[in-house]
This record gives sequence, C-alpha cells and structure tokens, in this order.
Amino acid sequence: REIEYQQEWIEFTSYAEDSALSFLSENKSTNRFDVKHSTGRYTPLDFIQPHEVLSMELGRGCQFKCRFCAYPMIGKKKGTYIRNMHLIREELIKNYEEYGVTRYNFIDDTVNEDEEKVENLARLAQSLPFELEWVGYCRADLIWARPSTIQTLRDSGMRSTFFGIESFHPEASKLVGKAWSGKEGKEFLPKLYHDLWGKNVAMHCNFIIGLTGESKDSIKSTIKWFLKNDMPASRFSPLGLFGPDPSARRTIQSEFDRNADKYGFKITSDPGDNGRVEWENDLWNSKMAMSWSDR
Repeated sequence: REIEYQQEWIEFTSYAEDSALSFLSENKSTNRFDVKHSTGRYTPLDFIQPHEVLSMELGRGCQFKCRFCAYPMIGKKKGTYIRNMHLIREELIKNYEEYGVTRYNFIDDTVNEDEEKVENLARLAQSLPFELEWVGYCRADLIWARPSTIQTLRDSGMRSTFFGIESFHPEASKLVGKAWSGKEGKEFLPKLYHDLWGKNVAMHCNFIIGLTGESKDSIKSTIKWFLKNDMPASRFSPLGLFGPDPSARRTIQSEFDRNADKYGFKITSDPGDNGRVEWENDLWNSKMAMSWSDR
C-alpha cells in the first residue's frame, strides 16, 4: 500500500545556529552560538580529500554598513566576534594531519577587517607545519589605508581575494558607502595587482549595475578600463532590492531596502517568490540592470 508522505519545510534565515536554537526552545532561550570558541569538526564519513578547499570562519559580522548590504551583524565593533586563533590553529593542523588539507575558503564578511587580525593570521600561518593557502573577501580600501598588510596578507597564505568595488563612479560609489572606490580605486588596483603583488594573488572585483547616478557609458568605461589595464576577473551584478516591508523569506533589510526613495529608487512591484521587488531610478530599472549584467 502506497503511503503518502508530506513534509512541511521550515526555513531558518540568518545564522541557523541561533535561529534554530530559538525555534527549538519553547521559551525562546537567549542561548547563543559562541563563534569565538567554536571549532569545526569532520569525520571519516565526510570523505574529505587532500585537494579539497574547505570553508572556515575566522570571525563573524562586519564593521562596515554598506547601504546595499542585507547581511546580519553589520556595523559591529572592532575586534568582536573573532574566533580564538589557538582553536583555529588546532583545527587547521587536525585537518592537515587527518585529511592532508592545506587550502581554505575563509568565509568572513571581511577577512582583513582588522589589522591585528591579519597580523595574527600571518603569525599563525608561519607556525604551521604546512603551507597554508586561502581565498576570501577583503576590502581594497583597507589595504590602501594599511600598506603593511600588503605583505602581511601574502605571509598569511592569501592566494586569491574578492573585492567588492561596486562602482568607480564618484557619486554612485559614495551612494553605496564606498566613496574610496570612486576616488582611489582606478589608480590603486592596477598597482596592487601588477606591482605590489606581482600578479601572485588572483583578484576578483565586483561591480553593481543600476546604481543611481551611474550611466551606461560609465559602466562601459569601467569595462574598457579593465581591458586597458590588463586586470583579472570582474563581475557586474544587478542591484537587488527587497523593498521596505520584511517578509518571512527575507527578515534582514539593507538601508536601500528600508529607504529606497531616499536613494533615488522607486519600487514598482510587490515582492516575488524570492522576496525581490522590481525597481527603477533615473537611468535604470531592475530588468535593464539584469540584462546588462549578463553581457
């Protein structure tokens, strides 16, 4: 006899360690996952291979508050929610001894958020019985402002980094909260890649299409700049908005979501199945930005 089985899925948003604990606790316990003293663990059933790139957190949250960002724990205080480096070292050595793994994707919002954090990571890397190699998201403006980290990041084992540049346009970059990109980005990035790092660190730069004030000609100019300066990979992503009213699918909002009108965006639809809304501004709309990002 065929038995019909139905399962109603429950979606946990944000950091599942906390949202799941809250769900499981009838009295909504205030117990929180402690990232500072956490340790990742694998078992033989995970079938980890030496060539794999494992994901690891060095810390959580971000000190910055970019206006398009809808991540949790943005605007945190410096030095908070950073994992204990001794525990990180133990985890790295354990994974090396048991599985032969030496490569990692550090999934921090900003690996180089703190100069002390970068220095500690470099010291840790130099103390390991193997050569640590990692990729992760960093902020180019922090490297520019802290020149000593140019070498310290290399010493820590960085092999590739992702920069959220967002825009070279002076007004648009200021609008998202990254005015540095529009002032210093074009001059510093080629120098960093070609000269200071000698092409020994892969670099990926992301740009947002659809920002208020930035024209199609400005986007074309950025693409030409990459080709002219022999720069590595770049990606152009359409601006995504979720609107001012949080939904069950999207409980965390960006500044753009909450105050779209203030930044030149007009919401033109109700949220779709993915929670996103359609929008328009003086030069773009969401469909146009999407089509340009596919080019």
